[in-house]
Amino acid sequence: MNPFDRALDWVVAAGADETEVRGAWASGRAVDVPIGPLWGVLRLTTTVARDVIRALDARRIPLGPVLDCPSRATLEFLTPPGHWWTPQLGARLATTGHIRWPAPDVTRRAGRQAQCGRSWIVPPRITVPDHTPISELQRAVEISLNRHIEAGEIEAGAVMQCRAG
Repeated sequence: MNPFDRALDWVVAAGADETEVRGAWASGRAVDVPIGPLWGVLRLTTTVARDVIRALDARRIPLGPVLDCPSRATLEFLTPPGHWWTPQLGARLATTGHIRWPAPDVTRRAGRQAQCGRSWIVPPRITVPDHTPISELQRAVEISLNRHIEAGEIEAGAVMQCRAG
């Protein structure tokens, strides 16, 4: 199975229309895919997300798919469905709604982005786990936030406000 087929299988299983997905991806657009049945989406501010990726890489925790979303100034991590997240600065877990999903070959590494500006940092591939473990994400986010609070860069107790898009 090639990466395109795996990603297509995932988005169709989540409830997206296959014909619409193929058309969107062929024209460079991301497609809206339901959140909830197969995954949640953890949105982290870019600053916190970079810390999280470094921490998980250092601990050799495999990342599931991760999207760069410049219009929101966030990165989005796919998480296992059915989890809950304590509201924190820099982090919001979406368990319903939609995720704008570009084709799997639209990656930051390749210098490509969908028309909406999104690109994969970790694309959905056969060698990538379905999700990043939520417990590992929580731990890495807490460490990042504590570091930024101690450095006086953010205030303790603040909650993230996501921009629409």
